[in-house]
Amino acid sequence: MPEAPPPEPMLTPPKILMACAAVAFIALLREGSTLSKNYMKMASRGKRNVIISTVGMLASIVACLIEPGESYLSVDTAMMVCLCVFGSFSALFLFGAEFFFADNFTAKPKDNFGIVFCRMFGLQGLYTLWLGLELTPAKMLPYFAIFNAAIIFVGPQRGEMLLPTNEKHIVPHIGTTAAGLAMLATLP
Repeated sequence: MPEAPPPEPMLTPPKILMACAAVAFIALLREGSTLSKNYMKMASRGKRNVIISTVGMLASIVACLIEPGESYLSVDTAMMVCLCVFGSFSALFLFGAEFFFADNFTAKPKDNFGIVFCRMFGLQGLYTLWLGLELTPAKMLPYFAIFNAAIIFVGPQRGEMLLPTNEKHIVPHIGTTAAGLAMLATLP
C-alpha cells in the first residue's frame, strides 16, 4: 500500500503573505481616521508626496498578490531596483543619519533617539538585504512587495504626517514608488 503524502505545512509563504496583507489592511482601517485628520492638516507638498507613495503602496500590494509574468520587466530587474532603492536608504541611515535628518527635516530630533533608531534601521536593512540574496528573485518578490507597501506607510508617509519635513523629503516617496512600480511591471 502506498504511503499517504505528508500533509501540507500550515504556514506556507503564500499563506504568510496573505496573513500579513490582511493584518496590514486591518491596521490601515484602524488608523484611517487618525491618518485622514493628519492628512487634512498637511501642506500641499506633503499631500502630493503621500499621493505619490500611495501609488507605490498599491502597486506593491497588487504585485504581492499576483504571480509575476515578466510582461514589462523581468523579476531579476525588478528585484535589482528594489535592492538599489533599499540598499541606498539603508546605507544612508546607517552611515549618514545626521545628514539624513539635516537634509530632509526642518527641525533636528529632540534627542539622539532618532539618530540611534535611524542607524539601527540602516544596519537591519543592510543585513536583511544580504539575507534576502539567499532567495531567488522570484521567491523574494512577494516578500519585498509586502515590505515595500508596509514601509511606505511606516516611513515616508508617517514622516510626512508627524515630522517637520522639507521639499527634499520627496526622495523616499519616489524611491519606494519606483520599487513598487518595478514589481508591478513584472505582472502579466
